[in-house]
Amino acid sequence: MGWTLVNSATLTFADGASPGHTYTLPSGAPSTGELDIVCVNSDTTITSVSSSGGASWTEGANHLGNEAAQLWYRFATGGEPTTVVIITGSNDNTSLSWSRWDGGKSADVNAVSHQDGTYAVTTPAVNTGALAVTGELVVAFAAMSFFNATTMSTPVWSTGYTNMTGPSQTGTGGSDVGQWVGYNTNAGTAAETPNVSWTNDAQTQYMLVQTFEPNLGTQADAGTPAGTGAVTAAISGVSIGMTIQGH
Repeated sequence: MGWTLVNSATLTFADGASPGHTYTLPSGAPSTGELDIVCVNSDTTITSVSSSGGASWTEGANHLGNEAAQLWYRFATGGEPTTVVIITGSNDNTSLSWSRWDGGKSADVNAVSHQDGTYAVTTPAVNTGALAVTGELVVAFAAMSFFNATTMSTPVWSTGYTNMTGPSQTGTGGSDVGQWVGYNTNAGTAAETPNVSWTNDAQTQYMLVQTFEPNLGTQADAGTPAGTGAVTAAISGVSIGMTIQGH
């Protein structure tokens, strides 16, 4: 069974302080087994991504530096609501990309690269290492901040990747954040090294990569809940609750 992109969307907000920003999923509640992915980039810390009922959200690839970028995911087990709540440390500019997928069973690996304080129009090099199986979904989340120009544009992804969402960009003068999200639905088992370049440079560039194993259609694969995949982090040490460096 191959991967199917069910739907995707972007938004920006600046009202995420507790009790958080409530986002209504454009496709409503997921069907059992579907994979929801939320990519969040904020000028403040990101406290949590959550929903009541059904499978809980799992934090995957993430980095906290001059901005906070996190990828969260869940495999629906039934009973999930039509909304998700994103809580940020304060009411700062935040961009979000959501996507829903069918055809998967569990997370595999994640990898992160990051650069703060140097203007560029491309993401830094990243390498996932070998993937578990062929046919994996790779979601590449490029998170940027502190733009030289008002709006970044014209993403060019490395071979095998398709632009899914973006730019999702908000703010000016050092409090601005934005992102591109790309994907590959037929990766593995060789390492993946996704990259994206664009027009109009940014002072901060992160690349967060999360991979997911496909559902091969066996009895053992069906209905595997979120968080049971082997997740290997190739991440420079980060932790939620660190203080964001000043721009």
